[in-house]
Amino acid sequence: MLSRQRRALLRALGVAAAGALAGCPGDESGDTDTPDADPTPTDTPAPTPTARPTESPTATATDTETATETETDAPDDETPETDGAEPARPDTGWPLPRGGERNHGHNPEGVTFGAAPTEAWRAEPPAADTDYHDPEYVHPVVADGRVYATGRLVYGPHVAPPERQFLHALDPVTGERVWEYELTDESDGSVAEVSACAARGDRVYVGADDRLHAVDAAEGTAHWTRQLPERVDVVHPTAEGVVLATGWSVRVLESDGERRWDHEFGEHVGARPALGDQYLYVGASGKQLMAFDPATGDRAWMADAMPPEGTDEGGWAVYTVVTVGERVVVRRASGVVYAFDRTGEPVWHDRARGRGLTADGERLYTGRVGGKVVATDPATGERVWEQTVGDRTDDARRGVGPMVAGDDALYGAVADGTLFALRPDDGSVVWTAETDAERLALGSEALYGVGDRDGELRRWTAGGDG
Repeated sequence: MLSRQRRALLRALGVAAAGALAGCPGDESGDTDTPDADPTPTDTPAPTPTARPTESPTATATDTETATETETDAPDDETPETDGAEPARPDTGWPLPRGGERNHGHNPEGVTFGAAPTEAWRAEPPAADTDYHDPEYVHPVVADGRVYATGRLVYGPHVAPPERQFLHALDPVTGERVWEYELTDESDGSVAEVSACAARGDRVYVGADDRLHAVDAAEGTAHWTRQLPERVDVVHPTAEGVVLATGWSVRVLESDGERRWDHEFGEHVGARPALGDQYLYVGASGKQLMAFDPATGDRAWMADAMPPEGTDEGGWAVYTVVTVGERVVVRRASGVVYAFDRTGEPVWHDRARGRGLTADGERLYTGRVGGKVVATDPATGERVWEQTVGDRTDDARRGVGPMVAGDDALYGAVADGTLFALRPDDGSVVWTAETDAERLALGSEALYGVGDRDGELRRWTAGGDG
């Protein structure tokens, strides 16, 4: 495995980091390393009520051509034997990289650890065929008693992309691989970029370059593959269809891969969309937030995530979109957070430069530099509590990335290798542990994550129980 420094360099310079370079990391996997926060920790100003901004004239919505359809046969490989391993526990509740359709990072049935958990197993990502490709797992998801994760090969400039990449299903108890699905492209013989996977029903969806694959969750065989006009950056299956962010477009497909609707914009769309009670919310790289009818694709409104007066802080791209209660909350590349009501009216904004957004219905949580975590009231933006993990508050490298929440615990990781749990009601520290972790997923039986340094998938349980 490569060092963290080289891995970060490959992410920054390589073709496989194209989505991040565009300013919209849909799975937020690089949030703890991206320079989206002020390197100098500062006191957080009070959230500011905002007036409605002027609609941006740059984003337009037009129908595009229907995606080219490519049916595929199931792979020839048989489902691997599990050598008599005990059946997987029904670990459920995290089918999308940020938990659910709302991107809230919350599992009400998530496991609660009263003390620091023990690493039960770790799984190595698929091996690379060359030293110039660095393997890592993308964001894991948990559904129906299995763990699914895309195995990605990261590479730098002037290096040929890999011939294939992989989607894996793992036994949550043992960490053993249940099946492997190869992501290939016979047209040019390489697969440059893959998305984080997402599960819904009996299928697991994953993007590979400009193709969307629907894979049988039980067997690892292909249901269908669709070719799109643009690269698939984000896959977000919902009750209202399979939502895709593809370059400069947002698309919604039926469960069989047929087109429902699509809109093309004048800005890059790479942030993971969020489904609310009424609308599908989409963020774009030009600071726009848009609300669509998920059934028809009609746009209800568009607003700019920007302060009503004064100088804009830069970092326009919308990185995160979350729906919580009566609010839709977005975080821009600058780290500034903006909250809107369901009609698109701005309610408050916070210039404190957060990293990631997590919501449990009562509170909105953001990570900051210096190991700081802040909880706010999503309705008003008023601060509920603030906590600092560790004592090196002046170290900007100690950023806290996207956290995950159960009803009784908030889990997160500091970039210096500290995993922690806080009480959601008052922010008090329950425990900390030294471990390398990011891209967390919270199941009902265990906590999962990916090592930042080695790209390996990990499972933590109470006392190391499987």
